[in-house]
Amino acid sequence: MQDVARLLHGFTPDPDALERYSALIGAARAALTGAADALPPETDPQPLAEPPAPATADLPPGYDRTGWGDLADTVADLRDGVLTPRDAVTAALDTAAARDAAYHGIVALEPDRALATADRLGALPPTARGPLAGAPYARKDLFYRAGFSALCGSPLRPGHVPQVTATVVERLDAAGGID
Repeated sequence: MQDVARLLHGFTPDPDALERYSALIGAARAALTGAADALPPETDPQPLAEPPAPATADLPPGYDRTGWGDLADTVADLRDGVLTPRDAVTAALDTAAARDAAYHGIVALEPDRALATADRLGALPPTARGPLAGAPYARKDLFYRAGFSALCGSPLRPGHVPQVTATVVERLDAAGGID
C-alpha cells in the first residue's frame, strides 16, 4: 500500500470508498441513463449494422469512407463537394445544442467564429482547404485558443483568458479543421 501512496504523491486510497459511495455512484449512473433515454433517437444516432464496404475513391490514405457518418465520411463529403463547410458546421452546432440539453458538457459555443471560418474555407476549392477540408471539431477548453476563455473545468481559473493558442489547435486550424 505504501508503494501505491508513493506513486500517488502521498495520496492513500481509501479501501472503503466504493462501499461508502456506491449509492451515489448508482444514483449518478441512473440519472445519466435516464437523461440519455429521454433524448429523441435522432439526437444521438448510433450505427445499427456493419458499415457498407468503403467506396473506392481518389482520397488520401486514412480518408476512405466508412459509412458510419464519422469524420472520415465528413471529410470525404467535403472534398467531393457533397457538403459545404458551412453546412457541416451548422449541423455540428445543431447537434451540440441538442445533446447539451441532456449532458451539460459544453462550456461555450462560438457559432459566429465557426461560421466565419466555414465561409472562409468554403470560398476555397476543396483540395486547397487542407486535409480536414473544413470539418468541424469540438475542443476541450484546456487546449487554449488565444483570446478565448479557458476554465479547464476548474473553479480555480475563473475568467482565465490565455494569450497563446495550443500547438494542437494551431495544427488543426492549419489542416482545415473548424473549432
